[in-house]
Amino acid sequence: MAVAVSAEQQADTFVRSQHKLLIDGDWVEAASGQTFITLNPATEEPLAEVAHGQAEDIERAVRAARRAFADDSPWRRMNASDRGRLIWRISELIEENTDELAMLEPPEVARLMELSEAAARRKVLERLARPSSAAVHRGDLREAANG
Repeated sequence: MAVAVSAEQQADTFVRSQHKLLIDGDWVEAASGQTFITLNPATEEPLAEVAHGQAEDIERAVRAARRAFADDSPWRRMNASDRGRLIWRISELIEENTDELAMLEPPEVARLMELSEAAARRKVLERLARPSSAAVHRGDLREAANG
């Protein structure tokens, strides 16, 4: 029987683990191997150990980003409807994981998120109600252009 893990437990486990750099789709150590401890701004207690990216890491990340958006890259070859659907899916995943994401924010930011959540949801619903947004989600760019 599987044991359910709360969003708070998942966030705590994530925060307390060592964090690498996301470069070219892979989680990697900093080239120097160095890390630093980041502090919880509310308590000033150690929060997480993070890879200490430096110039070499930045250069690797910039090269990877340039490759990702090069003329022959999958993103550039993807049509606008597919890009729209992909971005839409990212927004759905953010929505589905709001509780976990909020746990990763410092308390003052989490409170602001809580206060603005209703307003943000209303804004999303307003955008979805517009014919052009719904058309883009369906992939009908001609309808979106006219909406």
